[in-house]
Amino acid sequence: MFRLVLLDMDMTLIPFQHLTVTPQGMRAVHELIDAGIHVGPASGRGLGDLKAQFCGDESCLESAVVSNGCQIIACGRTISRSPLDRGELEAALAVVKDIPDVFFTINDEEHHYILGGTEQEARVRFDRWVGAEFRELKHFPEQDLIKVNLTFCGDYSQAKQVVARLEPLTPSLDFCVLNGHVADIMPKGLDKAAGARMLVEHYGITADDVLVFGDSDNDLPLFRSFPNAVAMANAIPAVRDLARWHIGPCTEDACAEALLELAAATRAGREPAWMSPEADAAALDRALHDEHVSAAYLQSLWSKKEA
Repeated sequence: MFRLVLLDMDMTLIPFQHLTVTPQGMRAVHELIDAGIHVGPASGRGLGDLKAQFCGDESCLESAVVSNGCQIIACGRTISRSPLDRGELEAALAVVKDIPDVFFTINDEEHHYILGGTEQEARVRFDRWVGAEFRELKHFPEQDLIKVNLTFCGDYSQAKQVVARLEPLTPSLDFCVLNGHVADIMPKGLDKAAGARMLVEHYGITADDVLVFGDSDNDLPLFRSFPNAVAMANAIPAVRDLARWHIGPCTEDACAEALLELAAATRAGREPAWMSPEADAAALDRALHDEHVSAAYLQSLWSKKEA
């Protein structure tokens, strides 16, 4: 039996074009908790966003890898908190402020901020976020900086070029570019896998006791570190190739379905049906051959919406 289940949120537990976890997803998380399994997000999102995505139900955050490992919650208590280096962020800002259509977003548990851009730019870029209201800043706020993103209005190539300019100025920071529009920023050495290992140690379990779900670049460390990894049909190829199991797309709430089946299987002392070789092969075949469930296709829909 798995003892810890960690879930990517956007495009994994949360379906495409949804702002929050669906009722079925909420029920699935609670059924796993009732079955005695630690379960929660492993997300690039900050804690305030995660609370909103779970509709304010903090029981779903008893175990959590927040902001790609910058904050770790176990048994409802923060056991690790790793702020970003303010001086290096300031050095990055000095470069970014002179680059058109590139800006920082900063989150705390209550607010979203934009630095180097305008509220209108942020509203357009993040209209699919829960509570996407941004306050404009001229400087980084004084509190510890746990959740900071670099945001681009161009393409993946532009994002990589900007990050390459910033890396010599930010030796203690790592950047993970997601879909060409956003780069997660973490202290070097921290990522979802490092955060998950903190939970493994805290709960006195092993890597084999952990089940992870994901779809995107910032899930790659998890999939490389934990053998029991599940890829959505809409996962990027690198995630899909590392996964042990494959399920349907986020558009069909497939993660919630898989979790409900996992809870039922746990109670019955059997493996979930989607872990069978036949079910996995069918899901993988769909991921490989149905272009309408691919990450590229869903991203193209967002691009059309933004245009």
